[in-house]
Amino acid sequence: MTRYPKAPRRGAALIGVTIALSAILAASGTSFLCAVVMRGKQSAYERDAIQALYAAEAGVATAVAILNSGGEVKRGLRGECGDATWEYTGGTPGSYEGMQFCGTAAPRIGEPVARTLRVTLQRRGGQFGVARWERVPVDAPPKAPPVAAPANGGESE
Repeated sequence: MTRYPKAPRRGAALIGVTIALSAILAASGTSFLCAVVMRGKQSAYERDAIQALYAAEAGVATAVAILNSGGEVKRGLRGECGDATWEYTGGTPGSYEGMQFCGTAAPRIGEPVARTLRVTLQRRGGQFGVARWERVPVDAPPKAPPVAAPANGGESE
């Protein structure tokens, strides 16, 4: 009976375990990094949305100040508030109801963020003030119009 020497296999299991642990750690690290990046983008968007809202509020305050000084607020009135801008986009002609102010934040990541306020101003004691204040919901992206069917029912002549 001939005996063959055993092949040296010391450490083979250790190499397999090390490779498996490395793969698990790499997957965990990638997952954590993706979560951190997404949270950073979400925070930037929220910050921009708040800045746009504050810019619209600055537009309302400016309009109240103009009216209280005897001036007139006209469509297209605009200004700046930090890195954001605001614009008076109109309201009910001849009244101070439904006046809309749009604030737009300069984008840090992606597209600019806009928020719109609709206010009603009233004169009380000789001074204008805000009687009604509401945020206009952010519009969903426009949908494509439906494709009209041909007048002849799709048949060729």
